[in-house]
Amino acid sequence: MRFERVDNLGAYRIPSETGLLIPSGYNKKTPVIGRMACMKTAVALTVLAVLTQFALGQSTQPTPAPKVPDAATAVRLAEKVLESVYGRKKIEAEEPFEASLSSGIRHVGGTLYCGKDRSHKGVQCLGGVAMADIRQSDGHVLKTGHGK
Repeated sequence: MRFERVDNLGAYRIPSETGLLIPSGYNKKTPVIGRMACMKTAVALTVLAVLTQFALGQSTQPTPAPKVPDAATAVRLAEKVLESVYGRKKIEAEEPFEASLSSGIRHVGGTLYCGKDRSHKGVQCLGGVAMADIRQSDGHVLKTGHGK
């Protein structure tokens, strides 16, 4: 932790994250006993500031595990949501679904097949597949859609 000097009288400030100001306690008219009380107050405030800064920087709770930890979980969740929108037959026709992760978002998409026998996977053809974007941290489905 670093302290910044505020004025020529000896007052210090902890950086703006806390906003605390530690007074200097110096005043020529204040008796010595009064100055000692000010110094004790300054020390107490300094300790309080240090403890506050420590508490702000340290979380007592562990970081929660993501609700969608892997691609398989994302695919299962997307299939359920997409079935409710497009129907089971349509979604089963686009299996297997694949998921990728980008900036905390799981992007899930189906497989496009050309031909009635599903043998032309990956060949250029017209059509689209169902897709869903799912937030990894909480499993919230952000977007669903189907290509054309």
